[in-house]
Amino acid sequence: MHMTPDRYDHAILDVLNTSARAPVAAIAERVNLSASAVSRRIAALEKAGIIRAYTTIIDGDAIGLPMIVFVEVRLKSLSSSEFDAFERAVQAMPHITDCFLMSGNVDYLIRMRARDMAHFEQMHRNELAKLPGVERLTTRFGLRTVKVAGNRAPID
Repeated sequence: MHMTPDRYDHAILDVLNTSARAPVAAIAERVNLSASAVSRRIAALEKAGIIRAYTTIIDGDAIGLPMIVFVEVRLKSLSSSEFDAFERAVQAMPHITDCFLMSGNVDYLIRMRARDMAHFEQMHRNELAKLPGVERLTTRFGLRTVKVAGNRAPID
């Protein structure tokens, strides 16, 4: 279903981007609509695929995974079957939080979490280095999180 969001839809999306668990009544107050109108609009945004999911951002420090690791991946070949095999393998790795197909001189960028350097070394040796089709891995460590937005994107 195709839908072109109007200014009210954008306002609702902005509130949900800030707090996906905001009650409909609170959203209605912020966007100056009735709760029933907001509820209908949210349902329409979901049905149109504009809202694909609701997510939770977990504090890695709080669950014992304080290290943020970025891994640039270069594959040996650019065949479709190699991309597919790599992507299937990445889906099965729980410490990988994000994986992006990239343009430029790397094929993928992975973001993952680790307990400490020894834990990352174990994952590097036993998981990352064994991913199908990998030619080279380049690792960078996040020093401090400045901003986390989950899937938040500017609405305007």
